[in-house]
Amino acid sequence: MSTNPSLDTIQFLFRYHQWATSAVWDCVQSLTDDAFIQPMDYAWGSVRGQVVHLIGAQQVWIHRLQGHSPPQLPPETAYPTRDAVDVFWQQVQTETQSFLDGLTPQRLMASFGYTDTKGQAFSHPVGHVLLHVINHSTDHRAQILYMIHRLGGKTVEQDLIFFMRDQPAND
Repeated sequence: MSTNPSLDTIQFLFRYHQWATSAVWDCVQSLTDDAFIQPMDYAWGSVRGQVVHLIGAQQVWIHRLQGHSPPQLPPETAYPTRDAVDVFWQQVQTETQSFLDGLTPQRLMASFGYTDTKGQAFSHPVGHVLLHVINHSTDHRAQILYMIHRLGGKTVEQDLIFFMRDQPAND
């Protein structure tokens, strides 16, 4: 991809991401404690596993962008309850917003190298990685919503258009 996203686009998409993830988290809260950790033969194995993966992957990417390559994603068992997961999500939101607040158009276009969890080295423009974080999260939110539906919980629409409809006209 030769076109880099603008800083405004990245900030807009991360506002969408936070909105959508919060809406999905509200759906997670509709589950019983047992349903939250119930093993399922799908995706990351349970709603908790899926949510921890979504949050953990975002944290790994933000840490990579800050020059640290974590060797692995956090295990779901590190967050045994919804309260623990919620604290983790708040922490990652704060880390992400801090990173985004310091982002400049020049940094967004800059290439950066990192090592993945398998030890392979890669290099991508920062803006492309941030687009990946948004896309990856959208995929996993959809999986979480499917799992919640299968467990009998309430679900919501998380498409970008619903976020845009929910925003003030000048945003």
